[in-house]
Amino acid sequence: MMNVLRMQALGLLTILGLLAGCADRPRGSPTSRATQPATSQAPKAAPATAPAAPQVPIVYDERLHPARLSASQVSEIMELAVPVCPKGQRVWYIHVMSSRGGPERPYYRVQILYTPHSATARLRKGKRVSLDSFAPPPKPNWGREFLSQFGVPAEALSDYYQVSLLASPFAGKLRVPPKCLWPFAVTGDLSNREIIELVDRTREHLAQDPPEPILSIEPNSGGTVTVTTGTVQGYLAGGGSFVEFRKVSGQYVVVKAGDWRA
Repeated sequence: MMNVLRMQALGLLTILGLLAGCADRPRGSPTSRATQPATSQAPKAAPATAPAAPQVPIVYDERLHPARLSASQVSEIMELAVPVCPKGQRVWYIHVMSSRGGPERPYYRVQILYTPHSATARLRKGKRVSLDSFAPPPKPNWGREFLSQFGVPAEALSDYYQVSLLASPFAGKLRVPPKCLWPFAVTGDLSNREIIELVDRTREHLAQDPPEPILSIEPNSGGTVTVTTGTVQGYLAGGGSFVEFRKVSGQYVVVKAGDWRA
């Protein structure tokens, strides 16, 4: 009888010792992991993200409160602009004249300006291209032909000019210009000196602070030259001022000035 009781006591102590050892062993220890069957699980897929927009500065003409371009719109614009980029230059910035977002007929009217190919302390010259998403998309091999902001086939690249403020010549690193220094168009046969003089005299006559951006310089049939300031967002959308000059004794003098609205 005593032997039976002794054996039962030893068995109970053995069981208690095993239970105590399991309680002290950390969960997930190398020993326990080694005894677990291996399982293979596919790694979780990374969440989908929107395509990143190309890193190019974007300037908005805020007059009509344009919507901000989406990443896909910027990519589309760059796909059209890069193939016609002048050799040795790069995209300087995108100028958004007007745009609309949302699901109902989103659109944009933009100009893509390339870095200047000629620059002095007072005058920069370069090329730009205009794109309008209202127009039908260009053909795959559109080359140097594009649909301008009014939907008319035209030469892809047009010239732009930029004249510094008289008291602040261009210097240092090329930066995205403030509104008063937005580039403009010039028609006719005008020298660099004449372009600078006309811009300086226009800013002086209008005496605006800050000055309106120069929009265009255009000779007239009567021998005068008109400098137009302000902005254009699209067909029949824009406004600003104009100053008409006539050259007298080698200098441009003001003939008349006023405002314009489209």
